Amino acid sequence: MKALALLALLAACAPESTATVVEVPPAQVQPSPQPEPAPQVLVQRPVGAQPLHGGEVWRGTYVCAQGETDLALHVESVSDGAVEAVFEFEHAPSGASGAYRMNGTVSPDGAVELAPGAWIRRPPNYVGVGMRGRVRGDSFTGRIENSTCGGFRLRR
Repeated sequence: MKALALLALLAACAPESTATVVEVPPAQVQPSPQPEPAPQVLVQRPVGAQPLHGGEVWRGTYVCAQGETDLALHVESVSDGAVEAVFEFEHAPSGASGAYRMNGTVSPDGAVELAPGAWIRRPPNYVGVGMRGRVRGDSFTGRIENSTCGGFRLRR
């Protein structure tokens, strides 16, 4: 009986001899639109342009006897190669912070020399230090001018 029911089921599913088969072409796949690349903005300074500008703040660290210390160098003005700036520092482990004025020179090739000036805010046992380094693009690196100090690294 089961075999007869299976045979009837197969016969019902079999195509009739008069059936027509229509071939349907596959749907055309449209490629997804590719997003246009975002325009890249390149900041170029003219050849011979000053590497430092008034109003800029350079941030990073320097190393002296107290250890690594946070530094913000506020460039106040640059005129004919003369620079005026404020050296603002914070040594987190000791809580010491301070600021003093600096003045010096910058050359078109990026060489910078800054000497310490008057204190704005002086913590106990700190002395003002000079800086000598080079600006390359958005990086300003060099050495702190004191025998107990090492280098500094700042970014625009």
